Amino acid sequence: MAALCALAFSMLSGLPASPAAAEAPDLVYGIYFRSDWCPNCAILEPSLDEVRARSQELPLELMVVDLSAGEAEFQLALGEVLDRGLARYYNQYFGLTGFVLYAAADTGEVLDCVTRLHDADAIMRVEARAIEAVRTRPPNERAPGGIALCPPPMRAPPPPLP
Repeated sequence: MAALCALAFSMLSGLPASPAAAEAPDLVYGIYFRSDWCPNCAILEPSLDEVRARSQELPLELMVVDLSAGEAEFQLALGEVLDRGLARYYNQYFGLTGFVLYAAADTGEVLDCVTRLHDADAIMRVEARAIEAVRTRPPNERAPGGIALCPPPMRAPPPPLP
């Protein structure tokens, strides 16, 4: 778990999700929803750790939302998510575990997800595709086609702001 660190978007569409997103336009966020009691997490985490060890120079921040963390650690993780404008995904997916959701930092659009079905090589391909999509495709046309592996949200997304 020590190798894991950071993902998602601002509820105010059209604005960068964070100052980092404005400085690194190809930045991708990942939010890893996990818990100690999650059997899917036990399968996914070794692959995520291997990916983090092999690819440290990517424009990717992986945040960990650990539902089994202590209060202080959970609040710190929640602060990371909220500071990056990712409340939308936290609200939609809180309670589900065992997956990573990848989103463009500049627009917040969902790019892909990975689950226990992905080994380290497959995760690296998903991350590379997500980064390439942010670099080369126009906003709101970046989803590379892996969205089918994203679990359905537990809660409906909020309505768009007027």
